[in-house]
Amino acid sequence: MRKLLLTFLVAFFLSLNLAAPLRANEIAPFENEISGPITIAGHTFVPHVLQRELIAQVHYRSYTSLVQRATKKAEKDHWPDERLRRELCELNFLFNYGIFYVYAHGSTPESVAGQRVFAALIQGNDAIELHVTRWKNAAGPLQKGFGQGLWWNKTLLGTAMTDLDLDQSFQLWIMDRETGKATKYLYEASGPTLEPQRTGRFEALYQLAFKLRHKFRVGFMHLSGHLDERLRKDLQNHLGKGEAHFTI
Repeated sequence: MRKLLLTFLVAFFLSLNLAAPLRANEIAPFENEISGPITIAGHTFVPHVLQRELIAQVHYRSYTSLVQRATKKAEKDHWPDERLRRELCELNFLFNYGIFYVYAHGSTPESVAGQRVFAALIQGNDAIELHVTRWKNAAGPLQKGFGQGLWWNKTLLGTAMTDLDLDQSFQLWIMDRETGKATKYLYEASGPTLEPQRTGRFEALYQLAFKLRHKFRVGFMHLSGHLDERLRKDLQNHLGKGEAHFTI
Protein backbone atom coordinates (compact mmCIF):
# COMPACT_ATOMS: atom_id res chain seq x y z
CA MET A 1 0.00 0.00 0.00
CA ARG A 2 2.86 2.38 0.88
CA LYS A 3 4.57 1.75 -2.45
CA LEU A 4 1.35 2.27 -4.41
CA LEU A 5 0.81 5.60 -2.64
CA LEU A 6 4.32 6.77 -3.59
CA THR A 7 3.61 5.74 -7.19
CA PHE A 8 0.38 7.70 -7.28
CA LEU A 9 1.88 10.84 -5.71
CA VAL A 10 4.83 11.12 -8.10
CA ALA A 11 2.63 10.37 -11.13
CA PHE A 12 0.18 13.04 -9.94
CA PHE A 13 2.87 15.68 -9.42
CA LEU A 14 4.39 14.84 -12.81
CA SER A 15 1.02 15.35 -14.50
CA LEU A 16 0.73 18.79 -12.88
CA ASN A 17 4.26 19.66 -13.94
CA LEU A 18 3.63 18.71 -17.58
CA ALA A 19 0.31 20.56 -17.69
CA ALA A 20 1.60 23.83 -16.23
CA PRO A 21 5.40 24.22 -16.50
CA LEU A 22 6.86 26.75 -14.09
CA ARG A 23 9.39 29.42 -14.97
CA ALA A 24 12.84 29.58 -13.41
CA ASN A 25 13.51 32.19 -10.72
CA GLU A 26 9.84 32.56 -9.76
CA ILE A 27 10.75 32.36 -6.05
CA ALA A 28 13.87 33.80 -4.43
CA PRO A 29 15.73 31.15 -2.40
CA PHE A 30 16.18 31.51 1.33
CA GLU A 31 19.73 31.98 2.57
CA ASN A 32 21.43 28.55 2.67
CA GLU A 33 18.31 26.86 1.25
CA ILE A 34 20.14 25.49 -1.80
CA SER A 35 23.75 25.37 -3.00
CA GLY A 36 24.86 27.86 -5.64
CA PRO A 37 25.68 26.67 -9.18
CA ILE A 38 26.89 23.08 -9.01
CA THR A 39 29.12 20.99 -11.26
CA ILE A 40 28.30 17.34 -11.97
CA ALA A 41 30.95 15.45 -13.95
CA GLY A 42 32.10 18.65 -15.63
CA HIS A 43 28.60 20.01 -16.36
CA THR A 44 27.28 23.11 -14.59
CA PHE A 45 23.71 23.46 -13.30
CA VAL A 46 22.12 26.60 -11.87
CA PRO A 47 19.45 25.96 -9.21
CA HIS A 48 16.10 27.78 -9.06
CA VAL A 49 13.14 27.51 -6.68
CA LEU A 50 10.07 26.56 -8.71
CA GLN A 51 7.65 25.90 -5.86
CA ARG A 52 7.88 26.08 -2.08
CA GLU A 53 5.17 24.42 0.02
CA LEU A 54 7.55 22.62 2.38
CA ILE A 55 10.58 24.05 4.15
CA ALA A 56 13.56 22.16 2.76
CA GLN A 57 17.31 22.50 2.41
CA VAL A 58 19.42 20.89 -0.33
CA HIS A 59 23.20 20.71 -0.48
CA TYR A 60 25.28 19.03 -3.20
CA ARG A 61 28.76 17.49 -2.89
CA SER A 62 30.61 16.57 -6.07
CA TYR A 63 32.41 13.26 -6.50
CA THR A 64 35.75 15.10 -6.37
CA SER A 65 34.74 16.73 -3.10
CA LEU A 66 33.71 13.36 -1.66
CA VAL A 67 37.08 11.83 -2.58
CA GLN A 68 38.90 14.80 -1.06
CA ARG A 69 36.85 14.63 2.15
CA ALA A 70 37.49 10.89 2.50
CA THR A 71 41.21 11.48 1.98
CA LYS A 72 41.38 14.20 4.62
CA LYS A 73 39.42 12.10 7.10
CA ALA A 74 41.74 9.15 6.44
CA GLU A 75 44.76 11.32 7.19
CA LYS A 76 43.21 12.85 10.31
CA ASP A 77 42.00 9.55 11.78
CA HIS A 78 45.00 7.50 10.58
CA TRP A 79 42.97 5.00 8.54
CA PRO A 80 44.72 1.87 7.25
CA ASP A 81 45.26 1.95 3.49
CA GLU A 82 42.72 -0.84 3.03
CA ARG A 83 39.98 1.21 4.69
CA LEU A 84 40.65 4.17 2.40
CA ARG A 85 40.55 1.90 -0.65
CA ARG A 86 37.21 0.49 0.49
CA GLU A 87 35.85 4.00 0.98
CA LEU A 88 36.97 5.06 -2.50
CA CYS A 89 35.44 1.92 -4.01
CA GLU A 90 32.12 2.68 -2.31
CA LEU A 91 32.13 6.24 -3.61
CA ASN A 92 32.79 4.97 -7.12
CA PHE A 93 30.08 2.34 -6.96
CA LEU A 94 27.40 4.57 -5.48
CA PHE A 95 28.16 8.27 -5.84
CA ASN A 96 30.40 8.96 -8.83
CA TYR A 97 28.09 11.84 -9.83
CA GLY A 98 28.08 13.21 -6.29
CA ILE A 99 25.42 13.34 -3.56
CA PHE A 100 22.43 15.57 -2.87
CA TYR A 101 21.83 15.92 0.88
CA VAL A 102 18.12 16.68 1.28
CA TYR A 103 16.75 18.01 4.59
CA ALA A 104 13.01 18.36 5.26
CA HIS A 105 11.83 20.69 8.05
CA GLY A 106 8.52 20.78 9.90
CA SER A 107 6.84 22.40 12.89
CA THR A 108 6.19 19.04 14.61
CA PRO A 109 8.18 15.79 14.74
CA GLU A 110 5.29 13.97 13.04
CA SER A 111 5.41 16.31 10.02
CA VAL A 112 8.84 15.00 8.99
CA ALA A 113 8.80 11.52 10.51
CA GLY A 114 10.35 8.66 8.53
CA GLN A 115 8.39 7.38 5.51
CA ARG A 116 6.19 10.51 5.36
CA VAL A 117 8.41 12.83 3.29
CA PHE A 118 10.33 11.68 0.23
CA ALA A 119 12.64 13.24 -2.34
CA ALA A 120 12.93 12.50 -6.05
CA LEU A 121 15.13 13.43 -9.01
CA ILE A 122 13.01 14.11 -12.11
CA GLN A 123 14.20 14.59 -15.68
CA GLY A 124 11.69 15.02 -18.45
CA ASN A 125 8.99 12.43 -17.81
CA ASP A 126 11.25 10.08 -15.85
CA ALA A 127 11.70 9.64 -12.10
CA ILE A 128 15.43 8.96 -11.93
CA GLU A 129 15.69 8.28 -8.20
CA LEU A 130 13.34 8.30 -5.21
CA HIS A 131 14.04 7.92 -1.49
CA VAL A 132 12.02 8.50 1.69
CA THR A 133 13.51 10.28 4.70
CA ARG A 134 15.90 8.02 6.53
CA TRP A 135 15.11 8.31 10.22
CA LYS A 136 12.01 6.86 11.88
CA ASN A 137 11.96 9.77 14.33
CA ALA A 138 12.69 13.39 13.39
CA ALA A 139 15.58 15.29 14.98
CA GLY A 140 15.51 18.71 16.57
CA PRO A 141 14.20 21.22 16.96
CA LEU A 142 17.15 23.18 15.59
CA GLN A 143 18.58 25.82 17.91
CA LYS A 144 20.07 28.13 15.27
CA GLY A 145 20.69 28.67 11.58
CA PHE A 146 18.44 27.57 8.73
CA GLY A 147 15.24 25.98 10.04
CA GLN A 148 15.70 27.35 13.55
CA GLY A 149 12.93 26.09 15.84
CA LEU A 150 11.88 23.37 13.37
CA TRP A 151 12.18 19.59 13.46
CA TRP A 152 14.07 17.91 10.63
CA ASN A 153 14.81 14.67 8.81
CA LYS A 154 17.06 13.87 5.87
CA THR A 155 17.72 11.61 2.91
CA LEU A 156 20.37 11.25 0.20
CA LEU A 157 20.03 11.21 -3.59
CA GLY A 158 22.90 10.06 -5.77
CA THR A 159 22.96 6.31 -6.38
CA ALA A 160 21.07 6.62 -9.71
CA MET A 161 22.38 10.02 -10.85
CA THR A 162 24.45 8.40 -13.60
CA ASP A 163 21.12 7.94 -15.42
CA LEU A 164 20.84 11.73 -15.79
CA ASP A 165 21.42 13.31 -19.19
CA LEU A 166 23.90 16.00 -18.17
CA ASP A 167 23.11 18.08 -21.26
CA GLN A 168 19.54 18.56 -19.99
CA SER A 169 18.04 20.28 -16.96
CA PHE A 170 16.47 18.25 -14.16
CA GLN A 171 14.37 18.83 -11.06
CA LEU A 172 14.57 17.79 -7.42
CA TRP A 173 11.28 17.45 -5.56
CA ILE A 174 10.56 17.05 -1.83
CA MET A 175 7.00 15.80 -1.19
CA ASP A 176 4.74 15.17 1.79
CA ARG A 177 2.76 11.97 1.22
CA GLU A 178 -0.03 12.93 3.63
CA THR A 179 -0.74 16.54 2.63
CA GLY A 180 0.33 16.35 -1.02
CA LYS A 181 2.44 19.50 -0.60
CA ALA A 182 5.72 19.76 -2.47
CA THR A 183 8.82 21.90 -2.88
CA LYS A 184 10.44 21.79 -6.32
CA TYR A 185 13.88 22.90 -7.44
CA LEU A 186 15.00 23.23 -11.04
CA TYR A 187 18.66 22.56 -11.85
CA GLU A 188 19.08 24.37 -15.15
CA ALA A 189 21.80 23.00 -17.44
CA SER A 190 24.29 25.65 -18.54
CA GLY A 191 26.83 23.50 -20.40
CA PRO A 192 30.19 21.81 -19.75
CA THR A 193 32.64 23.42 -17.35
CA LEU A 194 36.42 23.17 -17.26
CA GLU A 195 37.44 21.82 -13.87
CA PRO A 196 40.52 23.31 -12.14
CA GLN A 197 43.70 21.31 -12.57
CA ARG A 198 44.47 19.01 -9.66
CA THR A 199 48.05 18.61 -8.53
CA GLY A 200 50.10 16.77 -5.94
CA ARG A 201 48.91 13.99 -3.67
CA PHE A 202 45.24 14.71 -4.20
CA GLU A 203 45.62 14.20 -7.94
CA ALA A 204 47.30 10.85 -7.31
CA LEU A 205 44.45 9.77 -5.03
CA TYR A 206 41.89 10.99 -7.56
CA GLN A 207 43.55 8.91 -10.25
CA LEU A 208 43.57 5.92 -7.89
CA ALA A 209 39.84 6.35 -7.37
CA PHE A 210 39.33 6.56 -11.14
CA LYS A 211 41.31 3.33 -11.70
CA LEU A 212 39.36 1.56 -8.97
CA ARG A 213 36.15 2.67 -10.64
CA HIS A 214 37.29 1.34 -14.00
CA LYS A 215 38.48 -1.95 -12.53
CA PHE A 216 35.67 -2.78 -10.13
CA ARG A 217 32.57 -0.83 -11.09
CA VAL A 218 32.27 -2.35 -14.57
CA GLY A 219 32.31 -5.85 -13.12
CA PHE A 220 29.94 -4.88 -10.33
CA MET A 221 27.43 -3.34 -12.73
CA HIS A 222 27.67 -6.35 -15.03
CA LEU A 223 26.79 -8.72 -12.18
CA SER A 224 23.88 -6.56 -11.04
CA GLY A 225 22.70 -5.55 -14.51
CA HIS A 226 19.43 -7.40 -14.17
CA LEU A 227 18.61 -5.35 -11.06
CA ASP A 228 19.30 -2.08 -12.87
CA GLU A 229 17.08 -3.18 -15.75
CA ARG A 230 14.27 -3.98 -13.33
CA LEU A 231 14.67 -0.55 -11.70
CA ARG A 232 14.44 1.20 -15.07
CA LYS A 233 11.25 -0.70 -15.85
CA ASP A 234 9.82 0.18 -12.46
CA LEU A 235 10.55 3.86 -13.04
CA GLN A 236 8.74 3.77 -16.37
CA ASN A 237 5.80 1.97 -14.80
CA HIS A 238 5.88 4.52 -12.01
CA LEU A 239 5.14 7.24 -14.57
CA GLY A 240 1.89 5.69 -15.68
CA LYS A 241 2.81 2.82 -18.00
CA GLY A 242 1.84 0.09 -15.54
CA GLU A 243 2.08 -0.81 -11.87
CA ALA A 244 5.34 0.04 -10.13
CA HIS A 245 7.02 -2.14 -7.51
CA PHE A 246 9.52 0.01 -5.60
CA THR A 247 11.79 -1.30 -2.89
CA ILE A 248 12.28 1.51 -0.39
